[in-house]
Amino acid sequence: MLYTKSNLKKFLIGTSLGFTIFIISPIFLINTRIKASEIKLDEKDVVIEELVEDDLIIKAENIEINDDIKGDLIAVGGKITINDDIYGDAIIVGGIIKIKGDIRGNLTCLGGDVVIDGDIEKDLNVFTSIVNINGNISDDIRVLSAISKINSTKIGDNLFVAGASSKISENTEIGGDKNIYIQEKSKIPTLDINYLLQFTKQSFTSIIISILRKIAILAGWILVGWILFKAAPVKSTNIVDILSKKDTSIKSLLTGIIFILSLIIIFPILILLSIIGIGQPMTQLFTIILAFLLSIGGIYSSTAIAKLILSRNKKRPKSNMLSMIVGITLYQLTGFIPLIACCLGTIVRSLLTIWGLGGILYMKWKMIKDSNKGVHS
Repeated sequence: MLYTKSNLKKFLIGTSLGFTIFIISPIFLINTRIKASEIKLDEKDVVIEELVEDDLIIKAENIEINDDIKGDLIAVGGKITINDDIYGDAIIVGGIIKIKGDIRGNLTCLGGDVVIDGDIEKDLNVFTSIVNINGNISDDIRVLSAISKINSTKIGDNLFVAGASSKISENTEIGGDKNIYIQEKSKIPTLDINYLLQFTKQSFTSIIISILRKIAILAGWILVGWILFKAAPVKSTNIVDILSKKDTSIKSLLTGIIFILSLIIIFPILILLSIIGIGQPMTQLFTIILAFLLSIGGIYSSTAIAKLILSRNKKRPKSNMLSMIVGITLYQLTGFIPLIACCLGTIVRSLLTIWGLGGILYMKWKMIKDSNKGVHS
């Protein structure tokens, strides 16, 4: 057997108690939140009625958003209605687009008929057939539309409009330059190349910033991995070795799965402890410890995978540092690419976390087992 009966019982009860507190404690605090970085694809109708704490990607025939989005929004559909605020950038592609909420970042719209009633705190980029802009814009407006109507009270910076017909309210205050190119009936419009270059450059600014932010996140995780292997080189090496070997890697995965499944036993106990208040100190302690373990689980498992890949050329790396950098990079890439994150990335990350966590717990169990042998001998 992999475990003795007494040790297995102590091991499961102790670790499951802490992890379960970590899992269910957010339920009492954020029971109205939608899962962060939620993605909905290929659905007919999507209605968002609850707060979204992170990024949201939607592709559906009809989309209606009735609560705040704390991160970025990408929405593609036939009819899209946004009735509440978006705190990040928004990219909207649709046939009919109605935006009544405020956009705290940049807004880019591609569509047929677009109505913007909310305020935009940064740039507004519009590529449409018909657009009506009624909200205030804090920065630049760039519009390429056959028919455009701008009734904003204030535009913070430059205005660039090109199309067949454009009407701008006399009450609109423009803080920067005003550039309007209207097609004459018998002529094809010619646009100043400098304005087109400026338009393209500024349109991709938010994308570049997003990429740089993700690179910074990757660098941060690599730094965490470096500190981990420098602060605990022996234990870190042992965990990676356990996850790299065929027999112990399977045992680690089973340990992680058993650990997760064992949480079902502890749920009633934790609910009782939360009601009477005794579980408060335990919650704080185990939240810190297990949040740390869950974070580094993916680091160890991805390092083990990278080590196996790098060792295929029969020259095993002299240290785990290179494997750690390659592994974390691959691990983070699963979340950086939206199409992977929506279907495969979440599953892969969850399995890697469970596997890595199982490796940590399996190493700890071996240490306890070896310690007991030493005492009895």
